[in-house]
Amino acid sequence: MANRIDSISLTTAQIAGLKSAALRDVGTDNDGQVPDMSSQGKGVGANLGWQKYPNGMIRQWGVSGGVSGSGGQVAIAFPIQFPNACLDVKLTPVSEGVPAVSLFMYSSETRAGVTAWGVGRITAAGPALGAIPSGTQTKWEAWGY
Repeated sequence: MANRIDSISLTTAQIAGLKSAALRDVGTDNDGQVPDMSSQGKGVGANLGWQKYPNGMIRQWGVSGGVSGSGGQVAIAFPIQFPNACLDVKLTPVSEGVPAVSLFMYSSETRAGVTAWGVGRITAAGPALGAIPSGTQTKWEAWGY
């Protein structure tokens, strides 16, 4: 008795083993498209950078200039302006070489930048709260879209 195939209804995609992503358009114009690399830009420089994600979010980071002491401020300009809004900013102390942490806060948040303020410094010896030394920098990270 000979082998016999009664019916074949497989598509070319099924024969090739292609999954659903292989059958979608590439681009960033419509929902359901596989994002192309144009939606994932980045820029990295000395002590700063930015990265764009396929969902439209942008992450930026850098190191500020030094503040003049407690109550001193420094303007932070983002490497690129957020097209719509800056959603969040984090300020992290730069290591000072001693067991201490400098405290910063921010104000005047815009799509283009933020102002960082030196607040004070907590040292491990004590512990004690004192003035932030002049020239102290902060690392920063901002998220937006």
